Amino acid sequence: MRKLYLLTLLVCFFFAFYGYAQVVFNGNGNSGFGSPIGNSSMSISDDGTTLAVNFTKGSGDFNDYMVMYIDNGTAGRSVIDGDVNDDADSHRRAISNTGSGDLTFPAGFEATHAIAINPGFGGLWSIPTSTVGSNGLGYIDAVGFPASSTTPSFTFSFDWSEIGLTNSDSFPFVVTYGNPNDNGTNMFSSDEGYGNIASGNPGLSAFSFTSVHFYPSGTLNIDEITSEFNFSIFPNPVKNSFTINRDVKELNIYDITGKLVTVKKEIVKGIPIDISNLNTGIYILNVENEIGQQMSSKLVKE
Repeated sequence: MRKLYLLTLLVCFFFAFYGYAQVVFNGNGNSGFGSPIGNSSMSISDDGTTLAVNFTKGSGDFNDYMVMYIDNGTAGRSVIDGDVNDDADSHRRAISNTGSGDLTFPAGFEATHAIAINPGFGGLWSIPTSTVGSNGLGYIDAVGFPASSTTPSFTFSFDWSEIGLTNSDSFPFVVTYGNPNDNGTNMFSSDEGYGNIASGNPGLSAFSFTSVHFYPSGTLNIDEITSEFNFSIFPNPVKNSFTINRDVKELNIYDITGKLVTVKKEIVKGIPIDISNLNTGIYILNVENEIGQQMSSKLVKE
């Protein structure tokens, strides 16, 4: 599966250059709230200016609030905790995960924006890095919403510029689904979403994502990065440097957003490779041997 990651990166770059990328994403398969999100699908398309998301719900009714967290690559929130507490309305409570345990994203993902949608309204907000109180989330624009909880599909949209990007960029995202009106103040979360969440509704308890999706390049499964080639990294996780167990012609390291952050040539087996300049997080290491074969693996920087 891992060898497909570079292919999806190339697809990402191709469509970013020519525009008009269209990618279909599927929910995580969980069904704690009756499967409206867990068994749903989203088709995201790009005309160069606007991202249009066609959402098709699963078998259950869309009774609650879906939140899409987006990372535009700038400083954001690696966790939605008590420091984010905008309780001014239901959509803001849903984004803030108000009254519930911490919502933790995979290492390297920092939420900078969020889209919150229910059958009455859908909007886009920015998420400040400073403490967020009532009305502290930055409202940007309306995006669209379903006509009713039983509407089979609907489209919501937003501009690249509204999330601080252009169509030459890509971005990771995850999606949650829950009820921000539980007891009038709490966000009661389901296990449904986009990105891996443990099965079983977390409710008011803390929970974590173990994968993210990328537009336009696909999905990065944090816990399932494998390779059909025999090569290994030591140590992994790594603090400042690591070695690999074979000579390679070229080594490339990508961050969780798909950005190339390190390129090294003519790597010799057992010679330390310094990555002390990289931030803590999850990376994809891709190597190429002398005959052009490529292989990839997960690299965790402590």
